[in-house]
Amino acid sequence: SMVEQAGIDPRVVDDVVMCESGWRTTATNNHNPNGSIDRGIFQFNSVHRIPAEELYDPIRSTLHAINLIKSRGFSPWVCYHKIYRNTVIYTLAGTSP
Repeated sequence: SMVEQAGIDPRVVDDVVMCESGWRTTATNNHNPNGSIDRGIFQFNSVHRIPAEELYDPIRSTLHAINLIKSRGFSPWVCYHKIYRNTVIYTLAGTSP
């Protein structure tokens, strides 16, 4: 998969995406306190200024996620912290709550 080829654990991606969107490509959250909108399987926030049509496309959204994960790890995803806090994988990733 694209994720594995990028050196990212696909199990973590699957867990995060299932939590964020339930793998629904059209998932949208427009209830953020700051007025921003989360879109697609990874629930990218509109502050990232990625066109919505790219976020609703699972392949293009995954490519954006790979780039973000490579630069910042999984820390931008709330679900990552919910799922992996207090685990060895969280500690090894150097992520703090």
